[in-house]
Amino acid sequence: MKKPYRYETAVWADVPEELKTIALNARETRRGVYIHGSVGSGKTHVAYAIAEHLGQNFVDYVAFWNTTELFAEMKKDFDKRRAHYEYETTIDRLLELKSTLFLDDIGAEKPSEWVMEQLYLLVNRRYERGYITFFTSNLTISELSEKLGDRTASRIAEMCEIYSLTGADRRITAAKARKN
Repeated sequence: MKKPYRYETAVWADVPEELKTIALNARETRRGVYIHGSVGSGKTHVAYAIAEHLGQNFVDYVAFWNTTELFAEMKKDFDKRRAHYEYETTIDRLLELKSTLFLDDIGAEKPSEWVMEQLYLLVNRRYERGYITFFTSNLTISELSEKLGDRTASRIAEMCEIYSLTGADRRITAAKARKN
């Protein structure tokens, strides 16, 4: 898995010990992790470190999507599918994906009915089949429930360990350090 430029430095050593244990047990427990915390607390950084470690050591394939980008890609698929009836869309591929999936920044997307329906469809498929999914969010599960609906949040809560990542905004801290 190629990490984006901003997360190239994310490594397994950056992952809190409790989160390492949960991630390493995911194949056995069939449970992912819902990592939530404030903006800049390092959720995406830690998620990329976990994804890379799992992909290099334990699973054949790891998919990583920022949810807002995922929905933008899914909207592009409409035009492609109209032009090519047999075109396999992003949601088609994700619905059949058995490998570990990381959905980053869930709850950041604008919660239209279509977004809520597609997200429920994806989460429910992975929930029913016991596919391991990791999530990051600025929202607690109860806040996610308010934003995206009880059904989706309830399934995420059952299919994941809930982990709160605390700390100062890493981006602001780094910016201040560069100025000094």
